[in-house]
Amino acid sequence: MRPLSVVVALVGITLAACGDPAPSGGPVPPASPAGSLVPVTTTEPVPGTGEPYDPAARLRPELVTISPERAAPGDRVELGYPQQTERGVAFVLERAIGETWSTTHLLTSSTDGYDSQPSSVSVDAAEGYAWEDIGIAGPGPDHLLIPDDATPGPYRICTANARENFCAEIDVIDGTPVTTTSESTTPVTTTPVTTTPVTTTPVTTTPVSTTVPVVAVHEEVSFYPACGNETLTFEGRTWYQLNHLDGYDEDYATIYQEFADAERDPSPVVGTRGFAPAVVEPGPGDDVGTLVIWADGVARWVSNSGDLDVWMVDDEITYDWVC
Repeated sequence: MRPLSVVVALVGITLAACGDPAPSGGPVPPASPAGSLVPVTTTEPVPGTGEPYDPAARLRPELVTISPERAAPGDRVELGYPQQTERGVAFVLERAIGETWSTTHLLTSSTDGYDSQPSSVSVDAAEGYAWEDIGIAGPGPDHLLIPDDATPGPYRICTANARENFCAEIDVIDGTPVTTTSESTTPVTTTPVTTTPVTTTPVTTTPVSTTVPVVAVHEEVSFYPACGNETLTFEGRTWYQLNHLDGYDEDYATIYQEFADAERDPSPVVGTRGFAPAVVEPGPGDDVGTLVIWADGVARWVSNSGDLDVWMVDDEITYDWVC
């Protein structure tokens, strides 16, 4: 990876630094590859660093959304946070290269309560570029700028100083305007048609909710997601953990995509992260929590401590690792 010097001003809430080594003590799921966008195979020099900014960052559509999902250089995009996940104002733009990501730009967001203008800089010219190390919470939107020198292709935008960095995909498109030449045409003379106005009675309709409703909330449910492949059996129903987008097989990918595409009623409980990063003894309130169930066979378990937060489905999943 090319050397990159970035000055960070320590102001406000201190957040964990990106790229910390993965905790030891047990295997964790593999990192997300280049995602659902088609990887780029090229003989040209790899843009950016050739590596992701934070190798542990994952595509997390349930944590962050991008609008629009296709944007041209110079466009502004909005990032939303369905679970109001805490993050900073520091982001990175990474291009899909083969089966990995290459960091091409550093981004700074603007959001409510932080009135700085969004900015971007290429990693090749980032010497002295500064981020304020502050904490931002709430649903957003955070505003980011697609760099003017970003080349078209599949990318992802990732947080760069959240406690656990997470990403969403975006396609940078060619923003060159299309010039068209008007053709000369012969005017056509038409005879106006007289019509009689028709009076209609407006029809009042009741909006129909399209979100998936919560059907049950159970408290004091015993469970401990130590390394991501444990199942929870409750009242005769078995729940399997969802961990990340890059599935173990096509069946898993289908299950995850159906989960990610659905809009559901908000969860009454929210935690700070997924399963424990190692097989360790649970801390106080880590092995008992609240189980929320939606009508489409999706559940969410959040520990009483608030430290563990996992999404689950009642479709059977076979994991490709053991604790």
